[in-house]
Amino acid sequence: MELEIAGDDDIFAGDVSLWGNEVWYDAEATLRAVLDSLGFARGASLDIELVSGSVDDRGLIFPMMSMAEFAAVDGDHVESGDFGRYAGSALDNVHVRHALADMRMALSFSDDAAFYCYRAIESLRQHFVDGREDDDVVRRESWPRLRAALGVGEDELRLLAAHAKSRRHGGARALSHRERLEVVKRTRVLVDQFIRTLPAIEFPPRVDV
Repeated sequence: MELEIAGDDDIFAGDVSLWGNEVWYDAEATLRAVLDSLGFARGASLDIELVSGSVDDRGLIFPMMSMAEFAAVDGDHVESGDFGRYAGSALDNVHVRHALADMRMALSFSDDAAFYCYRAIESLRQHFVDGREDDDVVRRESWPRLRAALGVGEDELRLLAAHAKSRRHGGARALSHRERLEVVKRTRVLVDQFIRTLPAIEFPPRVDV
């Protein structure tokens, strides 16, 4: 599938990769609508792969494996300690695993970025349910414990919830590119903060055979 997009003439005045991410954000929902239609008819889960792209025949955009605006590191290198902390926690704590999966989805689906970001926070809240029935009483107890672990106030999490509300209830409001950047960046900071509160888990795990 080939897609042509008209843009500003001065795109090379700044970082082309940042411009490319914004263009991709605007186009991705349309492309997914086409693929979802085909996938619905075929009973298939279809996804998008950005192979390459030219900018007025003056530049080439190679596949974007990561988005620097959302990353915790500069470049492609991830220190083993950081990776081990994330992976060890994800293998040991199902709520961390779900939160990291939600963050992956937030980066993959532009229309639903805020929805998945807030679900990541809700996944972390489940850590404080302590295996009990997640009823109103337990829910009221677990939110303050989560906020204390994250070091945030109720207003900040309510703002994330407000951004997510439309898509959580089937509405069509989408975030602007700038709003999405802020929501995803802030959520990944909170997820990272939560992981840092957990005991260190050995990674890779030791297996007795």
